[in-house]
Order: sequence, then structure tokens, then C-alpha cells
Amino acid sequence: MLSFIVIFLGATAASSELYNAKIIFHHDSGIDTYELLEAGKIFKNSNFDRERRTVLYSHGYMDSTDGDHIKLFVNAYKKTNDFNILLFDWRKLASSMYPSAVWNMPKLGEELAKFILKGTVQGYVITNWHLLGHSLGAHLSGIVGKRIKMLSNGSVILPRISGLDPAGPGFYGLSLGTQRISKNDAVFVDIIHTDAGVLGADVNTGTVDFWPNYGRRLQPGCSLFTEILGCSHSRAVYYWIESVEKRGKDGFTAKFERAPRTEIRMGIDCPTDTLPGKYVLSTNDKSPYSLS
Repeated sequence: MLSFIVIFLGATAASSELYNAKIIFHHDSGIDTYELLEAGKIFKNSNFDRERRTVLYSHGYMDSTDGDHIKLFVNAYKKTNDFNILLFDWRKLASSMYPSAVWNMPKLGEELAKFILKGTVQGYVITNWHLLGHSLGAHLSGIVGKRIKMLSNGSVILPRISGLDPAGPGFYGLSLGTQRISKNDAVFVDIIHTDAGVLGADVNTGTVDFWPNYGRRLQPGCSLFTEILGCSHSRAVYYWIESVEKRGKDGFTAKFERAPRTEIRMGIDCPTDTLPGKYVLSTNDKSPYSLS
């Protein structure tokens, strides 16, 4: 009981730090950083292109927007010349005790939902949004989708959310009571599983779910040693980055489990009108990971 009280108090204390979270806007002229409650100013930034789509990426537990994988992510999207690139940095809460990080996600999700809805009020169409998240960030993106529907009384819904190995602990099996990403959070929800049953979710949870190399550790190229750093869990991010780098070209081809002759792309080029269900594929053990 005492440990529960300590954890609960940790979550309460952390909620006073919610507004330390930031949205970072990467554009051709540089980088602009906004406090979460002031993020609506992004839509008035002269570098924000209202004709472009916008990707909003949320990192996972014990992570931030400073890593090499984030640099690869941003550079890949910049080369498309087709997206406003936003990163949600909630490193302070994401570095707290795991239950505290999980329990504070609903408030973060609500503030992000309000931010996106401010954009619609200012004329930025909801259909231009694509939310993307890794691990806890995947569930956070799902919460944003839920809150947008709730705050708009169902009149606004995100077009697409992509979950990169959504976190398993605390969401499946023994639950911490926080909502998890689901196919109902957006018009289309695609999931990539790479560490199912350990750090990642072990069940289908999207409109379509991709299971590269059976979706489990060890992903090709990972070892028991590199798993200390979450190699398989983070591999979903690198698969996604490669899909952006190969956008419109050869990339990851996955087969529909119930009809192997039906093939679709995994990653950014995944068709949003595809058959719902489970898709499987194999990858190389190093970059380039796609076999085609």
C-alpha cells in the first residue's frame, strides 16, 4: 500500500510539470520551440505552410527529441519537402517513474488535442494531420485522437495515427488504467510491432497491424547485448524512417495474413483504404532493412 501511495504522489507531483512539455517545429529556416500551452502560435509562424501536411511525432519512455534517430527522422521528412515537422518533447515526465509517466499522459493528450483544434479554428484543415508515436508516444497519440473526438462532440476526427511498437507494460495484461491506442482513434490507424510481448504490445490494436519478423525480439541485427538499449523496441522507428526515405519507391512489402497474395506497403506509403487486419513481412538485419 505504501508503494502505491508513493507512486500516486509521484504522479500528482509530476502533473505540476506538465507544461514543461514543448512542441518543436523544424523547418527550412531553422527550429522554433514552443511551450505546450503556447503552441497555437505555430499556426501564425511564417514558416508553417498551410498547404502542406503536418506530422506530429511523440517519443517514448526515457527518451527525448535529442537522439540520433530523431535527427534521421527529421532529415528524412525534410527531404520530402511535403510536411510541416513537429516533435512533441515531454522528456521530463517521460523520465519519471513509469506509472507516473503513464498516468500523466491523458492530460498531455488533452492539451495536444486542444492545440490541434486551435489549428482548425485558424483554418488549418484536420485532414492534413498525421500523428506518429513510439512506445508510450504511440498511446499518447491515440489519446490525442480520443480527446479530439470528445472535445468536438465527434465532429472532428484525425485522418491517421501510426503507432511504432506501442508500449506493452501497463496497457495489456496488468493495466495501469490509462486508455491505449486503438483503431477508433482516427480514420486510419496503422501499427508496427517489433518487440511484442516484452516492451511492445502483443495484440493487434490498429486498423492494420504489421508484424515484421513475427513482430518479436530479436529483430534481425539485434542481439541480447543490444537489447539492453531496446534494439528491437526501437527498430520500428528505424523501419519507419526508411519508409520515409524510400517514399514513392521500393520499400517494405507486407503480405495480408489471411490472403498472402494481397500485398501492401508498410510505413508512410501504407494505403489508408487497405483491408483491415494483420500483415507480415521479413527484413534485412541492417540498413537498408527492406528486402525490395
